[in-house]
Amino acid sequence: MSALRAFAVTENDENTGAIYFAEHDIVAKRWGANEFADGELSYVSCRRVPWADAYAGKPIPASVMIAYGWHFECCGCGMRLDEDELRERHLPVEGVLGTQHSMVFCCARCRRKDFSRKRRRKAEEQRAIDCFKSIVRKRFPEVEFCDNPEIDHWRHHARADYRHGEKGWLWESVCVAFTFPGMQIAPATFRTPERPWMGYGEGNRFIGPLKPYYTCCNGDREAFEAYAAATKVRP
Repeated sequence: MSALRAFAVTENDENTGAIYFAEHDIVAKRWGANEFADGELSYVSCRRVPWADAYAGKPIPASVMIAYGWHFECCGCGMRLDEDELRERHLPVEGVLGTQHSMVFCCARCRRKDFSRKRRRKAEEQRAIDCFKSIVRKRFPEVEFCDNPEIDHWRHHARADYRHGEKGWLWESVCVAFTFPGMQIAPATFRTPERPWMGYGEGNRFIGPLKPYYTCCNGDREAFEAYAAATKVRP
């Protein structure tokens, strides 16, 4: 059996692609066509890249690929990562972190900032879920939250985004699911509605604020409405 060799397969129009390891170029070309051109062999080009042979069975460092003319986008700041842009920013190619099939960062500082931002976002999203659960619990003391459901779409979820120049984190969407007395089909939810979009221009701002609401499936509607009416606090 012959050793695996490295082939660069790129889409003809946009020049996107990757390096594949195969015994023959046609095998690598098929893989590249499936990934970048919906399987059309005529839409991709394939060439040998002997410098990458040493990485067969191993991740190819993005820094090495950049040194051979490839480019990436930093997953932290979004800058284009090629030799010219890195030189313009006074960043060494050797300082680029990541591999061909992993997240790539322009430098260690950018990676630390990205990881920190993700930790903060995760904490903020959990805070949003906990806040919504406390609202539901105050209104419906007897419900049980779906904290570890077997069905994925019954899971609580939230999406938070940090808005520079505004008041910190914005809860884009939040949803908590819970069971209730009389339920037969599926949990009810307390959620935010979809946030309307004003379109481009005018600062690309969302319309708001949004008012959360309760919802349940049609088959449980009468049971949920009866439960809500029975637990409503009368003035």
